[in-house]
Amino acid sequence: MKVISGKVQKAQRVIVYGPEGIGKSTFASHFPKPIFVDVEGGTNHIDCDRMERPLSFSSMMAEIKDAMHSDYQTIVVVIVTGK
Repeated sequence: MKVISGKVQKAQRVIVYGPEGIGKSTFASHFPKPIFVDVEGGTNHIDCDRMERPLSFSSMMAEIKDAMHSDYQTIVVVIVTGK
């Protein structure tokens, strides 16, 4: 029997859902070294690093890939549903 003990260092995936203006992006801005992919353009009020607003799904995926190979430790994708 093979037993693995202790923490396993692996990226965490977190989804934060809530109504507009409740502080989801502000909360995410406190994660370790975040970079925002702001699809909706709603992080202007936050002092954070952000990429240019992607104009297509493929450009968003390219930005995420670039962020994965950078010094940033957290990638935050800001999207709006139901508008």
